[in-house]
Order: sequence, then structure tokens, then C-alpha cells
Amino acid sequence: MATSQFTIYTSADPYGPGPLTGTTGSLITVLDACLVNGYGTGQYTKPAAGWTKPLGNISASCVSAYTQPSGSKMTLFVNDNATATARTTAVTGWTLLSQLSGTLNANNVGVGYGQFPLPFQANTVGRVFWYKSATADTVQRPWIIAADAYTMYIWFQDGQSANTYYHGGFGDIYSIAGGVNDLGRCCLFGKYGDNTVTITSLESTDCINYGMLNSGAQWFSNYQVGHYLAKNASGTGYPVRYGKKGDSGLSTIGIGNTGESPYLSVMNGGLPCPNPYDNGIYLAPIYIFDPALSNGTSASMRGRYRGIYQMCHALSNFTNGQIIQGTGTYSGKQFMIIYPGYNAGGWVVEISNTVETNS
Repeated sequence: MATSQFTIYTSADPYGPGPLTGTTGSLITVLDACLVNGYGTGQYTKPAAGWTKPLGNISASCVSAYTQPSGSKMTLFVNDNATATARTTAVTGWTLLSQLSGTLNANNVGVGYGQFPLPFQANTVGRVFWYKSATADTVQRPWIIAADAYTMYIWFQDGQSANTYYHGGFGDIYSIAGGVNDLGRCCLFGKYGDNTVTITSLESTDCINYGMLNSGAQWFSNYQVGHYLAKNASGTGYPVRYGKKGDSGLSTIGIGNTGESPYLSVMNGGLPCPNPYDNGIYLAPIYIFDPALSNGTSASMRGRYRGIYQMCHALSNFTNGQIIQGTGTYSGKQFMIIYPGYNAGGWVVEISNTVETNS
């Protein structure tokens, strides 16, 4: 199996781009530094993840795009002036982006081929949102990015709730069909709604779907709002809304029905820490379920998030940023805790050079 390694970038890095703010273009500055240019010197050097900017910037450096150097080689369109308040960044995925422009306003999502999500699927123009700041000002907001040549994940402490992370990402999942056989495996996720108002009911990035409901109208519980794959595995058809499943049986918190994402469990756990019989720390992969190839009443497993896991013990046993060593199945791997999310869930990020990928 091919493997890769994430570089971890943070707002606290020496010689880095610094914190985000609620001003237009602040996220473009951070993405340029982490994905394209790199930063630092000597022991503080953070190399770029190797992504390219095929079309530069427009609109006072508030609109840009970033293309994966490996894997699916799809493009993330970023409109960092998506609202009049400058608190929110709108993001859209493209198989091939030909123009940054189109219409230079808050609804600009670019021009190209293979847009995901499509306009009828999300917010009239086709996009999801990354929340960078609760206020439209220069208050500094911490962030974390984990990125390699295939995938980038980002976490924001936007200030709506103290020390709480909101999550977004773009790039390849690990497809169990294999890279050649899954041409639509690039994902884009974030919040469905703009944060010009607080829309907490649509925040589920620190949650997994509960169980495998498959009766009546409940089939849609197999996906979550704001979560999209570029296409089905054959690379055809509409973009696919997907769901995430870890080990909901070990999750100690359920948040019930929240808008279009019912029956969610928080990415947390209830096992003793460590597990007393083997002194082990237990994690669960985050599986991606795709209803597009199902019979409409159930979902099929498409793959896994690359390098993101659910902690099967209470996250209160750990501190944000803590590094832990894998045991058992995950022996030889190293992980970092990012916690808490809005729903008191959290993320375990693989930081060793063992992140599985479709070559």
C-alpha cells in the first residue's frame, strides 16, 4: 500500500503566516503559505504541500484556487470575500477550473468543468463554507492545517465558542476500489450555511452517522449536509453527498436530528483509557459511505478518510495537540489530538509517514 505524510501547519508556527482574521483575503494568505510556498527557516522550516495555483488571484487577492499535485488532481476554488461581513470563506470543488471569475461578487464560484457541489445541491450557486472568524475585524483566530500532495484538512477556532474548532477539508479519500477505479474520490466538506448568522444545527464535522438506518424516508441519514464527493466511483453523474461512520457504538454522545443530518453520534468514545486488559489506546477509522450506488434505502462503503480517526476513549483524557503513539493495529503510527469540536467531538490525525493513499 502506498503511504504519505501530512505536514502540520499552525497559526503559532515561527515565521509562518500567523493567525486568521475576519478580513477579506486572510485565508488566501494562509493557504498560499501552507499549500504553495512554504515558510520558515532552519529548524522552523515548513515545506509547502506542493499544491499549485493555476490561475493566480483576482478581486484584490480575495479569490484564488489550489490544485492537488497528485491523486485526483482536482482544484479547490476559494472565495474569501463571500459575505459582506468577511467572516466566512466559500469553497467549491472542480474537476477542471478554467476561470476564477464568472461574476466577481459574493456568489462567485468560478467557471469550469465538474463542479461539486452543483448549484441545486448547495446554496443556489454550489458551495460550502469554512468559518474563519466570528467577527468581521482583525481579532486573531487560531488555525491548524494538515496537508500532503493529496489532501488538505483545516481546523478553525473562529471564536463563536471559546477554544472550539470548526473543520473543513478538500482532497482525496482512500478509496477501497483503488485510485484507477475511483475517478470521483475527491471530497469537499464544511458547513452548509454561511455564518452571517449562527447556524450551529448544521455543524457536524465532528460527528459520524449513527448506525445503518435503511427504512422508508430515513435512507438520507447515510449522508451529512455539507459533505460531497466529486462524482461516483466511475467518475460520471452528479456529485455525491456522503456520510461518515466510525464506531457509533462506542460514542457516548448522540445529538439526535439536526436539520438534514439526523441520528448523529459525536466523534468521541466511552472505553476506559487506557483499555485495562491490554493497556491500549483504541481508534476507529472514519469510513465514507456513498448512497449513490445503493438501492435508495441503504449506503455502500466507498472508502476512508485519509489519516483521520475517531478516538474510542473520552477525549477529556487528552489535551489539544497531544501526540500519542499507536498500539496494536496502529503500532508504528503517530497521532495528534485536535479537540474539541462544536459538539464536543474531536479528531485524531495521523502525523507519521504512514497515511494510506491510492497511488
